[in-house]
Amino acid sequence: MRLSASVSAGCVIAAVCALVSPSLVGAQTCLGLPGPEGGRIQLGAGYMSSADASQFGLSAGVVSSRFLGQLSTATVNFDALRGYARAEGVSLGYRLPIGTRGRTEMCPVVDGSLGEIVSRGNDPRNVEEFNNPRRIALTRGASAGVSLGHRMQANNSFAVVPAVSASYVHSAVRQDQLELRNSINYGSMRFSVGLLLGTRFTASPSVSVPFALDGASRSLGLAFTVGLKPKKP
Repeated sequence: MRLSASVSAGCVIAAVCALVSPSLVGAQTCLGLPGPEGGRIQLGAGYMSSADASQFGLSAGVVSSRFLGQLSTATVNFDALRGYARAEGVSLGYRLPIGTRGRTEMCPVVDGSLGEIVSRGNDPRNVEEFNNPRRIALTRGASAGVSLGHRMQANNSFAVVPAVSASYVHSAVRQDQLELRNSINYGSMRFSVGLLLGTRFTASPSVSVPFALDGASRSLGLAFTVGLKPKKP
């Protein structure tokens, strides 16, 4: 079975790789989000959309004064296939404060993910295929990058944290029946603005721009993060 009857597999892979790539949803200043004072355990939910696909993801992470770690899961729906993709990922990072006030922070981050592409068939009239989706490809991804953010405190209950990150990404797709393997290496830039309400809740709109990746377009996203178990004073 082909990935799609109307578009090339390359376009599908580009759409999947651009969205099913490792990304941190919740962490700290370098990513435009709360630090451990807002909660050592952080839960997040996010939505991203591009011209070819849309993604919904959930995350659970732990952050300390220096380290951060996160597990995440994402489901991607894309136009080139009557089906979807899903992936699970892990992220690890290290916090590097810049300056004495601690308002600016840089974080090297590495990520990895494993997932699959599931098809409901090419014929919309085939109810049996639609109700019994099957895996047609496996995906994997890894990235390494750095993120920089600066906290602008308006008052005790509100802060704005713009952040920018750059990553090198390797993504691969192995199609089961065709025994084809495609791998793509590309770069990604992400710009976000964290809107911190108090110390525990954040809303973060973002724009992600892949480069050196044919067939992929920029993605718009919105993520929400809540912190649990606040750091004791």
